[in-house]
Amino acid sequence: MPSRDFIDNKALAPEVLDAVQREFENVSDYAALHIAVNVSELPFLDDTQKSRISNNLQQHKFNKTKVQAEEIMQRYARIKHIMNVTVVEKDPLETKMQTDKIDNILLHRFWGYAILLVVMFLLFQSIFWLASYPQDLIDTSMAGFQGWLSGVLPENTFTDLLINGIVAGLGGIIVFVPQIMILFGLITLLEDTGYMARISFLTDRLMRQVGLNGKSVMPLISGVACAVPAIMAARNIENRKERLITIMVTPLMSCSARLPIYSMMIALVIPDTKVLGFLSLQGLAMMVLYLLGFFMAIFIAALMKFFIKIKEKSYFIMELPVYRAPAGKTLA
Repeated sequence: MPSRDFIDNKALAPEVLDAVQREFENVSDYAALHIAVNVSELPFLDDTQKSRISNNLQQHKFNKTKVQAEEIMQRYARIKHIMNVTVVEKDPLETKMQTDKIDNILLHRFWGYAILLVVMFLLFQSIFWLASYPQDLIDTSMAGFQGWLSGVLPENTFTDLLINGIVAGLGGIIVFVPQIMILFGLITLLEDTGYMARISFLTDRLMRQVGLNGKSVMPLISGVACAVPAIMAARNIENRKERLITIMVTPLMSCSARLPIYSMMIALVIPDTKVLGFLSLQGLAMMVLYLLGFFMAIFIAALMKFFIKIKEKSYFIMELPVYRAPAGKTLA
């Protein structure tokens, strides 16, 4: 079969195609086939050519409908073969079965909550552990920059303001950027993998006892980044009372604006020591501060449940997405 032919067109009607190709030199099998099929409608054929080709079609009992149907079937068969050879795609049913197996563990009535606590614990431990390397680099760079400025600038009030005020102040802020970036990145990682929806499912029972539902967890966790978009995310909560309580308690979560303050307070007050030989005491303190904000939000929500008199039935309906690898572009 010539490389320009997608299927073996000649095999569909060899005698007819040979006759057409005798009329037109250097015509491919595909073109010859479609000349035979549309002979009466082609404007570039004169009456003599149409007559000769039509007689040949009658002589060989050419059935254009049957030939066209056969051509379509062969093309789809060829496409299917190419797809099977070149494209690798997971069976949706297999993906769903794998997700169900993982959910049997992550949504277990005991192990599901244990894993959730471990995930949150590792989240806050990582803020200090992973951020320590870029923070040390920033500290060293800023100290070197301050030393260089001290060497090239004369000693006066402006130099003191520049080095010990502006540069030192910027360094004290920039050094905490890695912690904020790591926190945002890990939250995005949880959302992208599909585990964040499982967190909503796991916490629905707890949330209902304080007048919220599982969907309230998303704004509360988002409030760790920023309260403004977190409050906007509460619009997905259908129940009016639960939506209002969620909006009111979300600002109690420790947002990223408080993270530099927490970091500086912890660095000043909590020693950089290890608990049990591998746990950062500063990371534990950070986790306690965030948990304090979360439990205060839960406590205030429980109080507001009795003061907001809105009687409306609440339902928690959420589609659990399949587990997937996080998108590198989104994470970046």
